[in-house]
Amino acid sequence: MSEPAPSHAHCLLSGLAYGLGLAGLDDRPLYIGSWDAPFGVTEDGILSYYSAEITPRSQLDSFVRLYGDGLSEWYDHAADKQANYGSWLETLGAYPSEVHLLQLDLYYLPYDRRSYRSVHRPHYVIVRGLPGGSYGIRDPYLGWEGELAEDTVREAFFGNPLGGGILLRPAKLHRPEAGQIRSLFEEATEDEGNPLAEAARRRVLDSLPPEKFDPSTLKEAFAQLGILARRKLGYSRLYGYFAEAVSEEAAPYEAELERLVKLWQSFAYSAIRASISGRAEQVSGLLEKLDRLEQLENERRAELIHVYERWKIRENRLH
Repeated sequence: MSEPAPSHAHCLLSGLAYGLGLAGLDDRPLYIGSWDAPFGVTEDGILSYYSAEITPRSQLDSFVRLYGDGLSEWYDHAADKQANYGSWLETLGAYPSEVHLLQLDLYYLPYDRRSYRSVHRPHYVIVRGLPGGSYGIRDPYLGWEGELAEDTVREAFFGNPLGGGILLRPAKLHRPEAGQIRSLFEEATEDEGNPLAEAARRRVLDSLPPEKFDPSTLKEAFAQLGILARRKLGYSRLYGYFAEAVSEEAAPYEAELERLVKLWQSFAYSAIRASISGRAEQVSGLLEKLDRLEQLENERRAELIHVYERWKIRENRLH
């Protein structure tokens, strides 16, 4: 993939945030819980940011709780591609001026140099119809905007191993209430586990004797780790929101979050080296790196909860 735009943690949330911006609303509460967004582990032990079992339902439900009922998911996961493409054309025709999020496969989109014709990657973009039948594409996550032919978008729709389509109507959205932010945040932080670190640790252990997977498979197992790690940037989005309200500086925290993401990327490179050497001591060394990553994230989570508690006290005084 091309490099994500700075601060963008998740392609679906980036698209929803664009719609919130059109409505003049703060998008930062949208990122509550994004640091632990669902991911899959394939039968081959590959950590994947997508799977057929993962839908955006929980994220869309959270969006509605925060910003109101200005969103609808028209894509029917039980229907075939042809039926859903017909629904897409109907939805676009009925609401040409609204915000349309469409899940396409980056394999077919020429602006993404890393995936084009090489790797299948389901990905949400914003699509609008243009005169002549072509489409205007806005990709906030990858920071690209331009025009694509209808045939290209159609191919990326039908070739997508998954699918998704969302209609967003910014005029129907409202500012989130503090009570909903409190409820969602406390739900998102009540579990002290770290699903990504735990899954990565299990995968490393599975490449140590007695081996379930050969160490050479570690490179592919963690190939999508950079995408998954960027979701941790959701912490800094929330920290900035709460810190601003209590007049606290957010820049040091944001720098630490960037460091955490880079350390996850460094871990992925270490896994590549371990997969090449195949040496058990190099594979087991990955476990120490994971322990450190988990410790750093726990520290950042504790700091976020601390500034949230200060924000909650302020909100209680105001109301």
